[in-house]
Amino acid sequence: MTLAGSFNRKPCRRQPDAFPWLRRTAGQHFALVCLGILVGLCLNPGRCHSQDSLPAGRNRLSPSDPGASPADATSEDTSPADAAPADAAPADAASTDAASTDASDVFAASPLTSVTIRSDLGEQQLVGRVLVQAADGGLLLEEPGGRIRQFAPAALIGQQLTSQPFVPHAAAALSAELKQQAGAEFQCISTDHYVICSDGNPIFAEMCGRLLETVHDRFFEFFRGSHSITLRPLQGHLPVMVFSSVEDYRRFAADQHPDVDFADTPGYYSVRDNQILLTEMVSAAAELRSESAIRRKLSQSPRQIATIVHEAVHQLAFNTGLHVRLADNPLWLTEGLAVWFEPASPRAKLLWSRPGQVNPVHHPAFQHFSRGGRLHVPLEGLLSANESFAGEKTVAAAYAESWALTAYLIRHHRRGYDRLLARVAARKPLIVVSAEERLTEFQDSVGRSLHEIDDALIPFVARLRAER
Repeated sequence: MTLAGSFNRKPCRRQPDAFPWLRRTAGQHFALVCLGILVGLCLNPGRCHSQDSLPAGRNRLSPSDPGASPADATSEDTSPADAAPADAAPADAASTDAASTDASDVFAASPLTSVTIRSDLGEQQLVGRVLVQAADGGLLLEEPGGRIRQFAPAALIGQQLTSQPFVPHAAAALSAELKQQAGAEFQCISTDHYVICSDGNPIFAEMCGRLLETVHDRFFEFFRGSHSITLRPLQGHLPVMVFSSVEDYRRFAADQHPDVDFADTPGYYSVRDNQILLTEMVSAAAELRSESAIRRKLSQSPRQIATIVHEAVHQLAFNTGLHVRLADNPLWLTEGLAVWFEPASPRAKLLWSRPGQVNPVHHPAFQHFSRGGRLHVPLEGLLSANESFAGEKTVAAAYAESWALTAYLIRHHRRGYDRLLARVAARKPLIVVSAEERLTEFQDSVGRSLHEIDDALIPFVARLRAER
């Protein structure tokens, strides 16, 4: 079903009058975690928590604040591999179109701000860069460690610009902050772009580092030459925490996001805290003291590899300007890209090699849900709202259709897909985008009606074949 009429009004770009989650306005709660499932808007107001300030000192199982965004409870997904798309952007990106977004300009030379707040422990002083100042005085502040704090006007005593620029933590300072949150028994290693803190098998942590760097490189390669998107280089190291104990992981995660169920979630990316949290799924036992032994163990559990890749894509997208933290990001778009990247490659040295392979979970799921010749979640509903990701009867179909739609657009309408990503990348934190704006944005970017996409999607997926 296509959108009738023309809706050309640009999405609202004003600063918010007050923060949506502080007002508790139904349907306007921006999610703070990515469990492989929730990124963008929190669809259940009862599951969203405000980010109240907490004391700096913490014990092992007391992380930053409540409220994050669960990565993907179904992170064993994989994604369709496709050759060069029909309208793929050429390697020579000399020309750019009107939707072009240069993410490198987004946070140029942000000043460091000192903020004094009122808390249960008395006055506290924090520093960071102001992301949003609402008309009512509410504040979004990003700290050097990457965490975003929100403050209601009543909690603010004062704020003052300093003469220093905002600079993210260097690897050593980030390591110290992560160890303070998780516990002294955690050991941290750093790679070119990541700090990985783990209390488990150091060989597994090192393998995670190499896998994350591979995903980083493939992510930037995928967008190189795009006519619409220029990714912003990472401004600092990205934090990753690996727990050897599933119980400790769940306690930490529940403390960080108390209203999210982590029972069947091996990892997630916290939009608010900018952290990836993972379970190790291998022990430090003697038989797993070599990389080859760990690789054999992991090859029997591709979900863990898919989870790492899935959450890494979320974290990269939110740190390179492709997505905006706490903006109204369409879940089909954010999750579709992550599941398109995530499939494991059992024969590869790191059990993953490249994005775009046919997803062994979502491919059969899509075929199951569309076996009657129609999409289980109507395309208009998938594109215009995030509700299908919150319903027990629709969430699996929503993920499968997001994977299929992403694969189709990358294969046949790559330039339109990039234009859409660029328009979403221009959104502002806490500004709600209407259903009509979402649909118009999609059709204007892709250059096809919903009816045309709907007719093409099921035959496209039917022609795909998963690797064996």
